[in-house]
Amino acid sequence: MQLKSKILAAITVSFVTVAAALSVYNQEVVLPNAVKNQFDNQKDYIKVVYDGVKKHASAISENENQKYAPFFSKIKDSAFDKFQVDSNKQGLLDYTAFPYFAQSNADEQFFETTQDIPDAENCLEMFSVPKKNQETVLNNLKAFNVNIGSYWCKLAEGKKFIGYKLHNDADKNFIFVKVINENLDYKDLNVHQSIAKIDVSEIVSENSINSFAVLDSSKKVLLSSDNKFSADEITDEMFAKAKEQREIQFESKSDKVKLVTMIYDPESDFYVSVQTPKGPIIKPAVTGTFILIGLCILGLCALAALAIKNLEALKKDLTAIANNLDVVSANILSDRKKMNEIQSKMDCNRVDFEAIGKVVKSVENLGNSIVEKVAGKVKELEDKGVEDSKNSAKLARIELMNAMQRDMMPAGKDMPNSKFLDIASFIMPSKENPSDFYDVFRVDQDNIGIVFGSCNESNTKTISGINTCTTFVRNALINQTMLPGETLTALNKLLMLKQSDNYNISIVVMILSEFTGNFIYSVAGKRTPIIVHVHKASLLEPKLMQSELGTAKDTIYIDSKGKMSYLDTLAYIGKGIDSVV
Repeated sequence: MQLKSKILAAITVSFVTVAAALSVYNQEVVLPNAVKNQFDNQKDYIKVVYDGVKKHASAISENENQKYAPFFSKIKDSAFDKFQVDSNKQGLLDYTAFPYFAQSNADEQFFETTQDIPDAENCLEMFSVPKKNQETVLNNLKAFNVNIGSYWCKLAEGKKFIGYKLHNDADKNFIFVKVINENLDYKDLNVHQSIAKIDVSEIVSENSINSFAVLDSSKKVLLSSDNKFSADEITDEMFAKAKEQREIQFESKSDKVKLVTMIYDPESDFYVSVQTPKGPIIKPAVTGTFILIGLCILGLCALAALAIKNLEALKKDLTAIANNLDVVSANILSDRKKMNEIQSKMDCNRVDFEAIGKVVKSVENLGNSIVEKVAGKVKELEDKGVEDSKNSAKLARIELMNAMQRDMMPAGKDMPNSKFLDIASFIMPSKENPSDFYDVFRVDQDNIGIVFGSCNESNTKTISGINTCTTFVRNALINQTMLPGETLTALNKLLMLKQSDNYNISIVVMILSEFTGNFIYSVAGKRTPIIVHVHKASLLEPKLMQSELGTAKDTIYIDSKGKMSYLDTLAYIGKGIDSVV
């Protein structure tokens, strides 16, 4: 018998023997172990699920008792913060004005009162807290140092109000009142309702092969990690057995065989069931080993027969291809000329096997491809590096300009308090050329100073010029009591002396009486503010349209006058905006 035949016969006998032995081993050892290991896994898993359900259900229920303390504390902090900001207390309303406040769209207000505040509601009843839970909520408030007696609750005009009462050294009483916009009504949930609200992802990860369900005594599914789970998979007998023994394990054969572990909680009357299909567990144990070993043995048989027939020729060709690969890998980043010389020595006709000849050709193509792609990538990276440098410099300049512009503009806390006007602050700098600016400040007890402006350029020197404008105008109106026209005339002379670049500034300076609505203003440039009243809007029309700052040294800017009501809105359109709605 030839050597090849002997090798094939030996491999065949070995395969049959191993297959028979593995069949017996899988049936008697692997299968029972796989089931036992999975039941052990389920036992650990169901403990995690059970503890998670108890913990999250309790947390959901308890959260209703704990949600009021942060809210009451926030109201108290807001009251003290706003009380300290309005130090002279001249802008406070008398409590008798509360009905008008309740009818308005305002969210909050400080009131002054010299008597006890009447008509208060029970805060907890206003939030629909059941009497059985009120003591728990009150204890939680005390734990957060919240004294419910310092708060005032009121239902009026279909709204809910909450207030915090303060007392100062001048024997005056104050109350900070705020409209309750959020829904704070108490949700009285039982354990089963709380379980139904649990997020499954908070208990276990999604990649587990186990699925679980939480059921009540009527077989209603309260929570499940598998939308296809049906309570019919578990019989009444299994429910009764779980209730009696607290924890059971069994094989359910309702549709497909499943391994099931159940725990019953007598305190809250619910069941936790963990299910795992039996097929995916035992199938790898039964078939995996056979398939893997069978394929390996068959592959080895084919390779052995081929190796016996062509061993020497194969060894020679493999040695040749290994040498060629070493040469190519050592010179892979060489230039095109040298790579062509190397590949010309790799002759596919010198090998005995067609497949190996294809490998040699593939190595040749690989060398060509790498040389071409490396050269292209080097050029691409060089171009990208240059472009990235340009973009980085541009973005850094724009970001610097944006930051400098935002820092110069007054924020909400810098705005003057007004009893009659709504004053707010918002700025969104241009992404490419930030150059607009504004300023709002109190000139004296009766008047508000307003500045709108825009520059024709956008760079750091422009930012310096804008800063000069806002600082100069503030000083002129507040400290030197100058009118807007005088201010712009003096500012224009200053800019013409200082500036070295060809830029100009359009600007509007206005003094507005917050009591009468009368205002005096002066304009440098073509853009003027808009007064918006209900659905109508009109541009301010100064006596004379005058040139921008920085264009004519001896320009004398004149004042114009106007009037607006408390229902009007003053708007200004900067550069780059064609219209405003």
